[in-house]
Amino acid sequence: MPQQIEEISVLIVETNANMRSQLRNMLTLCGVSKIALAVSAGVAVRMLRDRNYDVILCEYHLGDG
Repeated sequence: MPQQIEEISVLIVETNANMRSQLRNMLTLCGVSKIALAVSAGVAVRMLRDRNYDVILCEYHLGDG
């Protein structure tokens, strides 16, 4: 059964604070309210150990962090 947009959980993995904010704002305007933010790959991995997300938006080049 398809989920409603309000029920979708999204993890944004982005090192740039401005881009994180812009992505969150765009998703919010679309009706997404369950948005988590990670500033690095390491933070994202720790977050993924605690819960699952329906969508992950991830920067292509995160470096070693």
